[in-house]
Amino acid sequence: MKTINILAIITFTLSILTNCDKIEPPYIEGCANCCGENNSTQPIKRILIEEFTGHKCSNCPNGTRILEGLKEIYCDHLVIVACHPTNQDFTAPNDFGPLSTDFRKEECTQIGNEFGFWGFPSALINRKNIDNNYFLFTSEWSETIDNLIFDSNGNKLTPDLEIDINYQINNIDTKELNIDVSLNYINQLDGNYNLVVLITEDNIISGQYDGDQLIENYVHNHIYRAAINGAWGENIGENLNFNYPNFTFNTKHNLNWNEQWDNLDNCAIVAYVYDVTTNEVIQSFETKINIID
Repeated sequence: MKTINILAIITFTLSILTNCDKIEPPYIEGCANCCGENNSTQPIKRILIEEFTGHKCSNCPNGTRILEGLKEIYCDHLVIVACHPTNQDFTAPNDFGPLSTDFRKEECTQIGNEFGFWGFPSALINRKNIDNNYFLFTSEWSETIDNLIFDSNGNKLTPDLEIDINYQINNIDTKELNIDVSLNYINQLDGNYNLVVLITEDNIISGQYDGDQLIENYVHNHIYRAAINGAWGENIGENLNFNYPNFTFNTKHNLNWNEQWDNLDNCAIVAYVYDVTTNEVIQSFETKINIID
């Protein structure tokens, strides 16, 4: 039995007409030693959560509130990316008004199609396949996260890789960045792995349906903004265990994006590594961009 006990009681109704999950906020018991911090002397396992959401989905803010609650519990163990696919009515922008912001990314559509997206709100959690489903109901999120961070005895699992992100701002106005991602082995790995690097943005003020109310000044966070090396990333090699324990991998990318997105100081660089065969993410990392530095 685990020493960590998380109980999330969530009620939901799946609407066939709207394909939008109706949920209530969770009730979560205390969790000892769950919080992971980036500045820890020990490497921590970080879980990638790809939240599929839309500004016209009235039940999606409750899904976001659940993630915010889980983030408070697990801290830096969680890396959240809010995905708005291009092929859904709930994500389509209006021509004008509070719902005119276009959050959509084609990469989110590709990811959704690959893993069998079925409706809002739902999430990929490390792209873990559970009972032949990758997209998980809100009621499955907390248990899945807990099982990915802790073993059956309640001990924290060690990540297989450490990811480090460094960046340099060349031009604030054009969002021109030099990004350097380094990978370092902790455990031996078999298989074939890809590294994905992307940009997310917080604190975007725009419209959002929340229940039966339109919130015109809703705060959108973790928005998938730019794919640095594509939806599926770049290959870092097969059977890397042959190089263990001296394996390191470095990649450098430039971002020069002139679209009218918001404040670079609200953005973060996200990187994650996944197994090409199983699709499962084995480690992720997030670095906030600070223009003052």
